[in-house]
Amino acid sequence: MENNNFPLRVCYSQFRSFNCNQCEKCRRTITALTLEGIDPNEHGFNIDGNFFGKLKADITQGHVIKDLTDFLLWRDIQMHVPKKIDHDLYNSKVFFEWFRDFNIVKSIKNPEERFGVKWALFYVYYKSPKNVRQATAKLLRPYPKY
Repeated sequence: MENNNFPLRVCYSQFRSFNCNQCEKCRRTITALTLEGIDPNEHGFNIDGNFFGKLKADITQGHVIKDLTDFLLWRDIQMHVPKKIDHDLYNSKVFFEWFRDFNIVKSIKNPEERFGVKWALFYVYYKSPKNVRQATAKLLRPYPKY
């Protein structure tokens, strides 16, 4: 039988250990893995049952989502939280039930000032119905990303 427990190095905030488990990138990766029912501790992370309670508090207090890129990445995770969550890895079920309906914008202090026109455009895009987002993405494909 094949061993699928391969380590993921995602952290760039330190070099003393494999992943710090506390930076935004580590926490986002842990959240995404857990949402998919994958144990992050089997892939280079080290968390316990308190991780998601602390993450919820930190997100609510504006300590996690600090810029437009963070917003877009966390919003993508949020959009993939299903109505029914079939697992409770590390007490994550309550977090995902909360996060699914949480207004991420409220966690960002002064988004209009910090992100300007880009913020307004992305906010309108992500508040649009899924079919409008898909049509917009299709229209933008020929244009280079910058």
